[in-house]
Amino acid sequence: MTRVDVVIPACNAARTLREAIDSALAQSLPPSRVIVVDDGSADATASVARDCGAMVEVVAHASNRGAAAARNTGIAAATAPYVAFLDADDRWLRDKLERQCAALEASAGTMFALCRLREFLSDELDDAERAAFARADTTGLEGWTASTLVARRALFAECGGFDEGLRVGEAIDWFSRARSHAHVHLDFVGVERRLHRDNSTRRAAVSGRDYLDIVRRHLARKRPA
Repeated sequence: MTRVDVVIPACNAARTLREAIDSALAQSLPPSRVIVVDDGSADATASVARDCGAMVEVVAHASNRGAAAARNTGIAAATAPYVAFLDADDRWLRDKLERQCAALEASAGTMFALCRLREFLSDELDDAERAAFARADTTGLEGWTASTLVARRALFAECGGFDEGLRVGEAIDWFSRARSHAHVHLDFVGVERRLHRDNSTRRAAVSGRDYLDIVRRHLARKRPA
């Protein structure tokens, strides 16, 4: 049977974490384990995860180290041939893992699979905040995000994990390194991405310099040796 471990990085995510975990546990292809990495939370994140049952394993960081470090901790704890990632404020549709793992099983040389995502507005947003997110896409976006990713665990030995020196843009940087490996982008919506107040804060924190550094890295990799 196909085995896949799910890694959920979580920091102060008690409000949304249960919904994320439930969507992972309800998959038509059940995960082997759900590994929640509590990244130095000051709220009940760890308790929420532990209350979700024996399929959920909690690994705790003593202090906040960022999403890249949390994902890397989850990768190190994973033992299944495939690793999937789910952000603590996102949720999956029921056949997401099954369809992506089937694509990987069908082609031994394919190293990772992606799917599409759509966005939804979080319940706590007021009218002004909802207006700020007026461009939320509910039809399905091309999903180059961690929550859409299922990868062979062996891939991380080849191209490395997420860069812990990046507090933002770490997934963009990883995909820049990994996309030279064979992959497939499946044309179905498997992820629902929550738009909430912290999205705005995180986006505002991403300076042009952060993105410029990632672009420079990407161009350096593409230069002939």
